[in-house]
Amino acid sequence: MSDPICVARVTDVNEAWIISARLKAFGIRSRVHGDALGPYAVTVGAMGATQVWVACSDAEAARDILDVSDQEAVLEAE
Repeated sequence: MSDPICVARVTDVNEAWIISARLKAFGIRSRVHGDALGPYAVTVGAMGATQVWVACSDAEAARDILDVSDQEAVLEAE
């Protein structure tokens, strides 16, 4: 995946995987990253946030699929 961009940041790891699966259902490849995924999971506060990343070229479509206007967890494009 070239030029990745974060389209969602959530505090629940399972929610991140659900977002990733929803994007996959629409043909958008994504990656889930965060400290909560490692062997010594950090799940508290901002350090416990998990991000969903997509290719920059898929960011607009991903945001449309996720209906970003209603989600506080989604980052604005830089």
